[in-house]
Amino acid sequence: NMRNGFIERNTKETKIICKTNLDGVGNPMISTGIGFFDHMLEIFSHHSMIDLEIKVDGDTHVDLHHTVEDTAYCIAQAIVKSLGDKKGISRYGFYYIPMDECLSRCVIDFSGWPACVWRVSLGLEKIGEMDTELFEEFFKAFANEAKCNLHIENLYGKNNHHIIESCFKAFARSVNMVSKPLSNKEAVVIEVMLNNKYLTKSEAGKDIKFSENGSSYLVVDKPNLYNIISLPEIKSGELKITSLEKFSVFAFTFGAYINTEIN
Repeated sequence: NMRNGFIERNTKETKIICKTNLDGVGNPMISTGIGFFDHMLEIFSHHSMIDLEIKVDGDTHVDLHHTVEDTAYCIAQAIVKSLGDKKGISRYGFYYIPMDECLSRCVIDFSGWPACVWRVSLGLEKIGEMDTELFEEFFKAFANEAKCNLHIENLYGKNNHHIIESCFKAFARSVNMVSKPLSNKEAVVIEVMLNNKYLTKSEAGKDIKFSENGSSYLVVDKPNLYNIISLPEIKSGELKITSLEKFSVFAFTFGAYINTEIN
């Protein structure tokens, strides 16, 4: 079944119709009245593989703020609606995108708690007709409405167009990773050792019990150099899924052994 979302928003400032298909092929139909913003949303659709249709009639004669912010609300609502109860999705996503001289990163967790960290410095006040301060407003509105942790950072770069485009591409790829359904056919069993002890067999993303004896396994989504699972931490006899910050992680090829060491 296709995972579709439909949102219609009517306020004094904007009238918006937004449709999403998470199982699409990345076909965009975008009309916000803001040329550069349309370009970024088309990029988001292409790289997330989400079919995104959005029509916005906003009060751009006043300024662009309401149009950008309300569009983010609608896209977030449509994606959340498409995800349903969120069972069986990866939940976490992250991606690095280089674009010529710049490099940007996005990390996202559909945790149910909103938080947005935007570490992007831009030297221009506008790109095209769009105020550069509105990019942060877009991502903040998305995080608040989708109730996700969203961290976007430009690690380095000079060209403002390249910086913003790489941020949108990294965001899109991260959302694609989050929304991927985990299936038994796609999952792979990886042997994971923590301090010379093994984790027990578990479905990806769930809390797991600690096993001191014998080999045991953790079922995770297909790992590669850019898709490393969130590894557990010992707490009161259980291992809770936490961040990667306390671990040194090495992932090699599909089906490879993942070695973890506490820093």
